[in-house]
Amino acid sequence: MRRTEVQINPDFLTFLAYTLLVITGWLILYSVDSELKADSILKLNYIKQLIWIIASLVVGFVVIYLVKPYQIYFSANIFYVFMLLVVVVMAFVAPEINGARSWIRIGGFSVQPAEFLKFATALIFARWVAVRKRQPNTLSKLIIVFTPVVLAMLAVILQGDMGTALVFIGFLFPAYREGLVNTLVIFYLILFAVFFFLSLTANLIVLFLIIYLISVIILLVYFSEHYKLILSVFLSVLAVFHFTNIVFGLKISHLITISVSLIVSYLIFTFFVINKIRKLHFILISFLLSISLFALVYISPILYSKLKPHQKARIEYYIHPQKIEQNYTTQDVSYNIKQAILSISAGGLKGRGYLKGTHNKLRFVPEQDKDYIFCTVAEELGFWGSVIVFGLFLFLFVQIFKLSERHKSVFVRVYGYSLLGILFIHFAINLGSTLTLLPVIGIPLPFYSYGGSAMLNFTLMLAALINFDRYRTISFEDTYL
Repeated sequence: MRRTEVQINPDFLTFLAYTLLVITGWLILYSVDSELKADSILKLNYIKQLIWIIASLVVGFVVIYLVKPYQIYFSANIFYVFMLLVVVVMAFVAPEINGARSWIRIGGFSVQPAEFLKFATALIFARWVAVRKRQPNTLSKLIIVFTPVVLAMLAVILQGDMGTALVFIGFLFPAYREGLVNTLVIFYLILFAVFFFLSLTANLIVLFLIIYLISVIILLVYFSEHYKLILSVFLSVLAVFHFTNIVFGLKISHLITISVSLIVSYLIFTFFVINKIRKLHFILISFLLSISLFALVYISPILYSKLKPHQKARIEYYIHPQKIEQNYTTQDVSYNIKQAILSISAGGLKGRGYLKGTHNKLRFVPEQDKDYIFCTVAEELGFWGSVIVFGLFLFLFVQIFKLSERHKSVFVRVYGYSLLGILFIHFAINLGSTLTLLPVIGIPLPFYSYGGSAMLNFTLMLAALINFDRYRTISFEDTYL
């Protein structure tokens, strides 16, 4: 095993982006909690967050300067198994807080191991993809490399923390970059989310017909030379099954008719293009995704019924805000969202000024130091201050992208995109929930929301990437294997 390592100075711009986010995040947190009183200074969230920041900087310094990249590379499997076991065990023994069993109390601090499971999953996912880099991108390879991601997501769901589980969607970023999934898969995943909500309100027959039409359009895009065949087969089969059902009085439901028509149409079309061997895999993927979308729409009401009351309330308010406000069981959900919007709109262009937010000081917005911390940014700093905060996050995202792309190692590139995906999902869902673009999902804003585990984890993940970047002249796969 060769370990010829040439060290390069840490990337200054990445460290600068991180530092600016941490400093501005702590200042906003201080503004939220500065007027709170406590019998001990260590019970104030902004003091505890400052302690976590200092600890994170110390640990990050150690990771960047004192840890060798091969030590991180070879510890990925053990680290992942350990964190996965901790998260699973906690799902059964940890006390329930806000509907989830995710926290361990250590003194006056709380630790959330699921945060560090993100780090461990990013490492093992990157290593498994790197080890198999020369293998063709087949379905079996996709299943193998995504197994740790799925297991981690299921472990977090077992704890009852759906918000954290959604973060693992971020691993689609590196998968797309490495060609493990294509645009079609991403498109259908977006459709899954859209049709889940639609199925709770719309007519299922209409939704099935829309899915049927989408399947036809997808094939028309990729097999444009066979557009006449596609249209004639899919429309004719659907018409034949429908009219046969009516004429003979079979009383077969429209849902089954449409589903069977799709299956038969795909079989007929595949028979006619059997000579296009190189595209048969695409037909199979398109077919499986369409069937999966049918299944999701059909069972989503059942899945919805299994959600906890507060989760149902958030979705119901998102779909029917005016109607649900009259339901006392969701009053607190509507109240949170209303106060968040009022706080954001009160800031205007220039904001009320730092430490001068009235909604902030009067504690109108619940969880304002956690999930709704952006309300303080918007109220006190206004639109232009919010744009600056957006710019800082964009600055960090661009730096992570640059560090990932310029490294010779597939492992580092995949790891960097995993970090980018996780941070972006946090950023997008938190702001989307706050601005009512998405249903309310309890997920923190990185470097801003109060939470020591998240601060330490994101610092560790970023420090590991900076560490890898210091050895960007080598390929880890060729050097360590």
